[in-house]
Amino acid sequence: MNVHVPAFPLRGDDGQTSNFQILTRKIPQPEAVIGLVGMGYVGLAISDAVCPAGFRVIGFDLDEARKDCEGLR
Repeated sequence: MNVHVPAFPLRGDDGQTSNFQILTRKIPQPEAVIGLVGMGYVGLAISDAVCPAGFRVIGFDLDEARKDCEGLR
């Protein structure tokens, strides 16, 4: 299966602003939602680092036991 991935930066909904520009505006104010695939040592550490700053984190892991780890919300 061939999948075309367009080059960055993509344009936002207004056709003028790139998604990169939109993201860099959202990061200083914790408006960006951070998605993590894998909630092991690295995913949990990233979550622990960005949650106190006010970012919403959505984590995914195939291991059901990870959802019971202390520190995950």
